[in-house]
Amino acid sequence: MEQPIPGQRWVSDSEPELGLGMVIKQEFGRVHVHFPAANEQRQYALKSAPLRREVPFSRGPLFDLSPSGGISAAFDPIGASP
Repeated sequence: MEQPIPGQRWVSDSEPELGLGMVIKQEFGRVHVHFPAANEQRQYALKSAPLRREVPFSRGPLFDLSPSGGISAAFDPIGASP
C-alpha cells in the first residue's frame, strides 16, 4: 500500500457503502479516514488497511464538479476508444 497523505481520497474495500473517504491524518502506523457521505470516521493499521485509491468507473457517468451544482463532466477512462 502506498503511503496515504492527508487530503487524498481512498475507498474502503471492506465497507464500500461508506463511499469515498478523505485521509485526515497518518501517524504511528495508522491512517485516519473520514467518509463524508456516511458521516463516519475509521482508523486503520497501515499494514492491513483495506483501502485503495483506484475506483472503477464505467464510461460516461456524469460527475458534479462543484459543491453548489451546475458544473458537471462525463468520465472517459484513460486509453478508452472514442
